Amino acid sequence: MSYEVFLKKRNVIMGFAMIWIMLYHMEQSFGNSLVDGFIGLGYAGSDIFFFLSGVGIWFSLEKSRDLKTYFKKRAIRIFPMWFCFIGFWIVPRLMWTDMTPLQAAANVIAIESFFDMHHAFNWYISFLLVFYLIAPVIKLLIEKLWRGMGAIIIMVVFFLLGYFWVDDPDIMIGISRVPIFTLGMTIGFRISRASSGEKKAFSMAELIFWPLMIPVGLGGAWYFGRDFAASWHNGMLWYPLIASTFGLCLVIALISEKAPGVHSQPFDFIGHHTLSIYLVHILVYEIYKKYIIGFGLTEAYGWHWLLIWTAVALGAFVLEKLSGWITKRMGI
Repeated sequence: MSYEVFLKKRNVIMGFAMIWIMLYHMEQSFGNSLVDGFIGLGYAGSDIFFFLSGVGIWFSLEKSRDLKTYFKKRAIRIFPMWFCFIGFWIVPRLMWTDMTPLQAAANVIAIESFFDMHHAFNWYISFLLVFYLIAPVIKLLIEKLWRGMGAIIIMVVFFLLGYFWVDDPDIMIGISRVPIFTLGMTIGFRISRASSGEKKAFSMAELIFWPLMIPVGLGGAWYFGRDFAASWHNGMLWYPLIASTFGLCLVIALISEKAPGVHSQPFDFIGHHTLSIYLVHILVYEIYKKYIIGFGLTEAYGWHWLLIWTAVALGAFVLEKLSGWITKRMGI
């Protein structure tokens, strides 16, 4: 498979990861142990996000004239939609809960996950912004140290840091993803540095080795996940996924390349809108779990998940339109 095809299938892979995450957050049993086991590992979708973000960030840094340009591009991509969403999420809590102005401000600037606050939206945006900040340093180390040693050093350091030192589960969930983000940047480095005379494709050995690592990574995550609390604290819920994530991405890209286009289009569409879908689905699921489950409506209405996913789609559409309108009005 060529590098071009892999990059072209990025949205398809992200669409698969987004669906996997949404199924995981449903916390529903489908009556089949294999299906339930796979969906129970759906947090691995976030590792796919971070891996592909690493790949994309590498090219963003390469194309940016300087760090100011790079950070401006990242801010334009995230903040208009984030501010639209988080404002909608915060206002009712300020009015009807015990959320304080300080907690609201921490959510707005996405640092709430670092201070163990009672009213915290979600960890993902907080750490994604941190990864954007440290990406130039990771890039420098990958470029300057011999034959990928920079990436290996970063991955080992953050593994040891997380496993032996970090004791806050809210920090661990992000720290443990630095290695997979670094691996993504390393793949971006390799693709971007392919010389004109070099075959710009993954080798057959890679296309065999990395998919074979999928059961190793997912199996390891499942094994350590049996003691969920302990594995969360030491990061072993996520570290095994370093082995499987790249292989999963390759397999999904290969299947998408061989499958008729119509079969990949839904994944490609969802992958193109992952940020809005991710944000909205957290809110919609929160409402569902508090009010639908709370009032015992799930047994009476077996089709409730169709309505919930429809609500997510509509909410994501509105959020994108609103943030797009604001961005246009501001001339960004």
